[in-house]
Amino acid sequence: MKTRATGRSQQTPVSRRLARGLLLPGAGLAFALWIPAAHALVTLPFHEPFPDSYPEGTLLGAGATASVWDSGQGTGGGSAHVSSAAALSYSGLATGGGRGLVQPQGGTARNRGASFTPQTASAGAVYASFLLQPKTTPSSTRLIAYLRSDSSSGTPSAGVFINTARQLQVSRNSTSSLSSPTAALDLDTTYFVVLRYKWNPGSNDDEVALWLNPPPGGSEPAPTISTTSGGGDVSQLISFFVSVPSTSTASTNWLDEIRVGTNWAQVTPAAGCTSASITTAPTNQTAYVGQTVTFHVVAAGTTLTNQWELSTDSGSTWSAIPGATASSYTTPALTLADNGNQYRVIVGAACDGITVTSAPPAVLTVIDASVYSFRTVTNGTWQAGSTWEQSTDGVNWSPASAGPFHGNSNITIRAGHTVTVSAPASADDLLIESGAQLNVASTFTLNNGAAAVDCNVLGTIEVQTGGSIANTTGAALRFNNGSRFVWNSTATVAIPTATWEDGSLCEVQNGSTSPPSGLGQSFYDFYWNKPSAGAVNLAGGLTTVRNNLRMKGWTDPASSVRFLAATGTNNLQVDGDFIVESGYITISGGSQTNTVWNLYLRGDFLVQSGGIFDSRT
Repeated sequence: MKTRATGRSQQTPVSRRLARGLLLPGAGLAFALWIPAAHALVTLPFHEPFPDSYPEGTLLGAGATASVWDSGQGTGGGSAHVSSAAALSYSGLATGGGRGLVQPQGGTARNRGASFTPQTASAGAVYASFLLQPKTTPSSTRLIAYLRSDSSSGTPSAGVFINTARQLQVSRNSTSSLSSPTAALDLDTTYFVVLRYKWNPGSNDDEVALWLNPPPGGSEPAPTISTTSGGGDVSQLISFFVSVPSTSTASTNWLDEIRVGTNWAQVTPAAGCTSASITTAPTNQTAYVGQTVTFHVVAAGTTLTNQWELSTDSGSTWSAIPGATASSYTTPALTLADNGNQYRVIVGAACDGITVTSAPPAVLTVIDASVYSFRTVTNGTWQAGSTWEQSTDGVNWSPASAGPFHGNSNITIRAGHTVTVSAPASADDLLIESGAQLNVASTFTLNNGAAAVDCNVLGTIEVQTGGSIANTTGAALRFNNGSRFVWNSTATVAIPTATWEDGSLCEVQNGSTSPPSGLGQSFYDFYWNKPSAGAVNLAGGLTTVRNNLRMKGWTDPASSVRFLAATGTNNLQVDGDFIVESGYITISGGSQTNTVWNLYLRGDFLVQSGGIFDSRT
């Protein structure tokens, strides 16, 4: 089952046209005078593979085809119609499968067109391609298909004809001044035809060219036939027509895989080329002033290209965002002026140039964070709105749409709640109440705000694998009486700079064998609770414990925790007890002769059962 071409999905409503035709016979053609009738513009490049979603026998311009083939003369007896028998393919050309189109002998003029976004001389050229299989020989020259300067079925701006010798010819804004012919076409044989209208800089010198069976894909070769003779130049091209003339002596042809574009690649895609399609469009985003947001698109196709666009006027106009050519786009730091901006992405396949635009646009909502306070309502992740509620007055609270960040007024993790930072986050004026816990499993940045203390901890902060705490310049972190900091990451221990009030605890439960950082602070209670294998040298970094120092080591002295730097004098002041709870605790850490360790101890030195205090060398 084949789906409709992606290029067709982007249609722009235009004015209604009521069809009232005046038919004038001439040279096997039908002309019409048109009063406005309903039609829609398809976006180039356009691909019509006559998919299986078109029911068998559908007249071109009726039923499932009407939304695209809605220009020109009315449908009825003698109209071109969809047929599975007419499905065509051509070696090396990407095809869409599905059905094809039977272009019958005439009787009643039934020229039917698809209008596309207007193309002018700035486009350089317009190309059209299709597969053609002649079924009968015409008794007079007949028009097969053409590009047109408006949406009525008049004189072809660039026409493809087949003559009584079954040779193809082209015309430029004329029905009688035809080019030299191609070689004769065989009946019941499929041919690949490419038509081009090219604007030239002079007056009345535009060119119409045709290629018969060019190699699909690759660069554009010299045309098979061309002409600059005929009528005058046209200022625009806006439609592609399939012709069924009024004469009953014309021939029958099969057509399939119609494409219209502005370059060679768009109408000659090689086999294996999959046009771009969007499977997941960018979604609406909400953020605070100072934050960034990232829009994502998921698309399928061969060698995709992306271009993100921005609208600041509710979608009336769009502009390309410079450098935004990846499948994701991250905004700069947001301001209130960005509120209401819309974003979309144009995705294309390089092999055929066909693009599809994400819809509907993603809308950005920017909130002034400084007026919002946050507090937890349950356990959850930092980023999830369901973890929090928000307030602008500290009295009336409502569910939050997203997690907080450092721009908010204040943030509170309440007693009994555990919040996990699973993606990069930031905070200022953060309070972790007694009985509350913050698990840091990603980068967590403390910003320096107006408050004297930027993060007040009465509960617990635990750094887990993948996590780290970063303080911006001047940001203050304070662990209060009864609070606890736990390093439980497999990475190198990195204790954040903080004020460690009396009654606070700094505990190391995990970490690599590299020397820890952040030891040179004045701790209250310090607990090396890491009995796992692997020698760790504190390298003289631990200097001040104002209360108790408790240590656990490994059962092998070669994998013990050590105190000393390699050289010099190492001082450690412990105002409470020094307790070796279990395993080897070693003085030496690769120290040389005359290395000194001064332990200033005001409490008791205790080596409990299972604990070993080892001088090594």
